[in-house]
Amino acid sequence: MLVFGSIFFLAGSFFMWMVVVDPVLKWNDARLWPSTEATILTSKIVEHHDSEGSSFQAQFSYRYEVNGQTYENDEYSFFKVSGSRKGAVKQQQKHPVGSKTVCYYEPQNPGNSVMKRTLGWEMLFGLLPLVFMLVGGGIMYAACRGWGFNTDAQRQERMRRLKIGSTAKSATLLTGHSEMSGTSDGSHPAEMLDQQIDGPLRLKPENSRLVVLAVLGFMCLFWNGIVSVFVIDLFTDAGGPWARIGLAMFLIPFVLIGLGLIGVFFYSLLAAFNPTVEIALSNGAVPLGGEVEVAWEVTRKSNRIRRLAIHIEGQESATYRRGTDINTDTETFAKIDVVNATSSDDIQFGSKTIRIPENAMHTLDTGNNAIKWTVEVVGSIPFWPDVRESFVFRVKPWMS
Repeated sequence: MLVFGSIFFLAGSFFMWMVVVDPVLKWNDARLWPSTEATILTSKIVEHHDSEGSSFQAQFSYRYEVNGQTYENDEYSFFKVSGSRKGAVKQQQKHPVGSKTVCYYEPQNPGNSVMKRTLGWEMLFGLLPLVFMLVGGGIMYAACRGWGFNTDAQRQERMRRLKIGSTAKSATLLTGHSEMSGTSDGSHPAEMLDQQIDGPLRLKPENSRLVVLAVLGFMCLFWNGIVSVFVIDLFTDAGGPWARIGLAMFLIPFVLIGLGLIGVFFYSLLAAFNPTVEIALSNGAVPLGGEVEVAWEVTRKSNRIRRLAIHIEGQESATYRRGTDINTDTETFAKIDVVNATSSDDIQFGSKTIRIPENAMHTLDTGNNAIKWTVEVVGSIPFWPDVRESFVFRVKPWMS
């Protein structure tokens, strides 16, 4: 997995350098280059063929003079991107043979010049190699942290850290150092894991706010970056009115999805600044029919929350194949209210003991069927995204 991820990352890095980094560095150097008048010598359209069809690019050569010496060059822009024939023709028509234009040259090396030195929409193509870099980096990270170098000694040390004292007091629960992530380590039998976390335990949110924000930001940039290329082409490329209308109608659903992604991203950005709710249990592995104390504490401006609702939820999911499709059905079979607080004191800190129904089902994961128990938290904030967090914990069989 590490080698596989490295190939993706290195390939993406190479194309990112070629498409974005190197042109941007050249653009930064050329910002202070002086200009001079140039004469177009040749003007042509070059066709490129690939597996997806043909693309076209306008190419020019020009002559200019610096300090009495004549130079010739064919560098038009630092960003070399091909497009449609109509776009290339339109660009060629701006610079016919014999016409005068402006070029920019390097003072220390006047033979190095460029006709266009501004940043353009071509930089959006840098999002494509960025996908390879992110995928490769993610695979490498997962290989190092979870798959490739996670030894048995490290697993045992992590499980040992899950245990904190023996007291079930709320204050001890919320100030202890033990934490549990949303899922258990699949390399251990369920009975062993239940024994390891038998005691007071602080829970971690099932989804990190920053991770969700990063994923949404990437999706927003990637989707809108690709769509914007066609939107720009709609307004700049030559074509008949019916062709433009057809392209506009085709782009409408994609633009709406992009706008929706932008809205969801900014909603999640606001939610990232919400108060933090911490949850701890008196027992990390609650037996069926047993009691557990649920303690909560709101940090970072708890006065913003007007109502705090916490409940425990048991959920069953079943995955099955129907023809060529794989479907997953989910059903909530248990819901136990913990608190529905409106006073500032009860919102900021508190605890309550609840009982897990003995006729319910314990935590289970067989691949196709799963039973999951969570602590669901909803904090209502006026004129702002609500606090919504989910914390996974284990429920073990009554006899274990």
